[in-house]
Amino acid sequence: MDIGIVSLIALFLAIAVGFKLNINTGIVGIIFAFILGFFIPDPNGTGTYMLSDPAAGAATLIGGWSTSLFFMVMGMTLLFAIAKLNKTLEVVSQRLIALAAGKTKLLPFIFFVLSLILAGIGPGNIAVCALILPIGLEVARKEKINPLLMATMIISGSNAGGLSPIAPTGLIGINLAEQVGVANSGMHTFIEMIKAQFIFAVFMYIILGGWKLPNRPSTKKKEGHKLNLAQIETLIVIFLVVFSLIAFSTDVGFTGFLGAVVLLLLGAADEKKALEGVPWSTLIMICGVGVLVNVVSISGGITTLSDALASIMTGSTAGALMTVMGGLLSLVSSASGVAMPTLIATIPGMVEQLPVDPSVLITGVILGAHVVTTSPMSTLGGLAMASSNEAINRNKFFIQLLCVGIGGLVFGALLVFIGIVG
Repeated sequence: MDIGIVSLIALFLAIAVGFKLNINTGIVGIIFAFILGFFIPDPNGTGTYMLSDPAAGAATLIGGWSTSLFFMVMGMTLLFAIAKLNKTLEVVSQRLIALAAGKTKLLPFIFFVLSLILAGIGPGNIAVCALILPIGLEVARKEKINPLLMATMIISGSNAGGLSPIAPTGLIGINLAEQVGVANSGMHTFIEMIKAQFIFAVFMYIILGGWKLPNRPSTKKKEGHKLNLAQIETLIVIFLVVFSLIAFSTDVGFTGFLGAVVLLLLGAADEKKALEGVPWSTLIMICGVGVLVNVVSISGGITTLSDALASIMTGSTAGALMTVMGGLLSLVSSASGVAMPTLIATIPGMVEQLPVDPSVLITGVILGAHVVTTSPMSTLGGLAMASSNEAINRNKFFIQLLCVGIGGLVFGALLVFIGIVG
């Protein structure tokens, strides 16, 4: 059997074993990656990764551990662990709950719009998810909202806003479109992404029972209640973190660490307890699965899937299949750094062979690359995992996020195929 197909089977098997036996899926993924390394031919054709040069082979496998994601999640979760310890997170969530005036059904959409606006004005989807997911999931816990619904609404909103013509991913999309001869695509893509993500969010809202949420007595600020000094300091630091991300496009991980260190120096929380609040098992799960996914990519598993889709592409199915291909690449790499540049570059050649509008293909690629990001193997899904609180079964949440990511890819491809989007 082709090693690419074997690697895909190994990926699904690792996830199934971790879920069934309640073992951290990241640990299982690392072991599966190690075993596969003995069978994958190295680029020089001198053997396999783990046998021809064990040290180099191990380095290749370790390269799948996303240090950037690990650092970013650790920095932001440390910041919000402090905010949780001194109950600032509780105060903020209560204020946001009050915005709904007792109409709990509105809370998921409040977070969708909030995420969309914040991502659209500059910092992009990753920074916004890092900031909003911990708050949103805390609100979900308090109001007994399905955490999967809340995470999906926040990620969908931030993805829509992230394609704004002034947001980083939106600017990348505009530049790539211009390189293949499609000018002035920015606002069109932004509108199409808002449309697609909103339709998907409404669909998930219905499926996950958001419309069944009961109304509650309106939450009002208690008379005489005041923030303590630690909470005031924490809110100021979080505001400065947000301002830095928006105004100066600073690194999310470093900015989170800086904010956390400032608060620790101010005595806003106990350092030992704050470090214990970092979700280390979740970090191992996210990055460990990434090691296996990297092996799947090296072995040709993703290429095997993409080639199979490309072989059945026609003028009427091209947009939908490009959506699927964009999603598959985004699952194992960066949406804006790999999936979009790789696939958008192929569009001129496709347009020559197929009767299809290039803007449809561009929309399909960008939608596919972002609609799968609920998956815990993607950065945003990983942030959702890292933001999960004690009320959430993390293994179950991992599988749920993965299913929403795959379902979102199918849903997005359908929207493009029937012409609602694109």
